[in-house]
Amino acid sequence: MKSKLNAAQREAKMKLSLPRISGSCLLALAAGVILPAPAAHADPMIFIGNLSAANEVQTPPPVSPNGTGLATITLDPTANTIEINVSFSGLTTPDNAAHIHCCAPLGTNAIVATTIPTFGAVPPNPPGGPPEFPLGVTSGTYDQTFSLTAATFYNPAFVTSPVFNPSLPKTPSD
Repeated sequence: MKSKLNAAQREAKMKLSLPRISGSCLLALAAGVILPAPAAHADPMIFIGNLSAANEVQTPPPVSPNGTGLATITLDPTANTIEINVSFSGLTTPDNAAHIHCCAPLGTNAIVATTIPTFGAVPPNPPGGPPEFPLGVTSGTYDQTFSLTAATFYNPAFVTSPVFNPSLPKTPSD
């Protein structure tokens, strides 16, 4: 009986030694543990594309079957930037455009989302602006980071299309 009494006394002493927490404090503590905190940042997303004639939607004139290249696109949602890193070679005729198409099923042409005819062309070679993608060459490299908040990065036809802004009405060309 003595050991039972000691155990009961010890339990009573432990209860007395616990801090007293009010109901509102306990509720705030529980909410802090249970509710997810908003993300302070998002990890950059990296997209890698092998550039080849086989990956092109064939439209007249057909693309050079010998051209190859690699594009690495880094999309950083926290910094609102996109880095475009491209190398290409083996074209049989000089290139005449470089841009990103967006939002269509594989095997179909999609609207051009970035400036045309090439990245950095707003207007071509703007003073103080980013350099243009090299045109008129059969091989080259390009590495440039753009702000996703700059309207000049986008093709105006893309920005005013339902593809970019679903609240706009669709037209037969969308």
